[in-house]
Amino acid sequence: MMNLNEFKNFFDDRFMALIEEKGRIFSNYSENKAVREIIFHLQAVAQEGKRFRPYMTYCGYVTEGGEQDIFPLLAAIELLHFFCLVHDDVIDDEHTRRGVMTMNKKFGSSIAILAGDVLLTWAYECLDEMEAVEPYTIDDVRKEFATVLAEVIHGQMLDVLYSSEQVLSRDMIEKTMELKSAHYSFYRPLHIGMLLAGIDEESRDFAENYATNLGMVFQLLDDITDCPTDMKEKKQTLITWFMDNHPAKDFADALSFAEETADEYITAANEAIFNYNKNNEPVWEEIIDEVQRAFM
Repeated sequence: MMNLNEFKNFFDDRFMALIEEKGRIFSNYSENKAVREIIFHLQAVAQEGKRFRPYMTYCGYVTEGGEQDIFPLLAAIELLHFFCLVHDDVIDDEHTRRGVMTMNKKFGSSIAILAGDVLLTWAYECLDEMEAVEPYTIDDVRKEFATVLAEVIHGQMLDVLYSSEQVLSRDMIEKTMELKSAHYSFYRPLHIGMLLAGIDEESRDFAENYATNLGMVFQLLDDITDCPTDMKEKKQTLITWFMDNHPAKDFADALSFAEETADEYITAANEAIFNYNKNNEPVWEEIIDEVQRAFM
């Protein structure tokens, strides 16, 4: 079984080759040079990335006994993420992504939205290729794929709606974190991999308990990293919630609160591993370590 670095080496070359091939096919619908430039820049933005989401799917599939080459599904998961990033950059008016100019900054919002739509189309094309690989479980995977797409859009919608409100409860903020990050980045990708291999109730419970808590850790660490920008843009996070509800406390207290809350989620994820009698793979603890290292 591959660790995250080994997986990235396996995944990245194939993924970029897939993006290039699909981009070539899409560009050939016309002879418009501007379309070719758009697709070329899309390829540039696609490089790098943590690849946590396809890795979670890979881990779910392999630990449940899957033995086939499921690269098309892994690519579909990453393309879904790429689609979300391109649209998020439009919503947030971001100027750079992974060291290059965002699609919206280079080409405008309308083209960026359309480019994101192209990525989602490619994701479903890849998903359809899995019919020949795991024909007995692919329908369950399709349903779960649709669910993660609906959840992340709902979470993003809440994020946009809440940005104009003055006061949010902790529950409201955590629900947005769960939908927009925890389920989308960790639980659903892991669950999809397990579903493809065939899953029992114990693994289903483990996936939800372990990966949802892990995803909350990921979002909290991201919020800690982005805190100065979030405060300037008046984004609603658990850190800003703490400061709004504890006016006597200072910024250092808010960061301590966020770090302590992240530790609580890590403890819950570790408890899920401890209680998972079926498959006590070391990879689950390694993934927790990788999430924490990603923000060091």
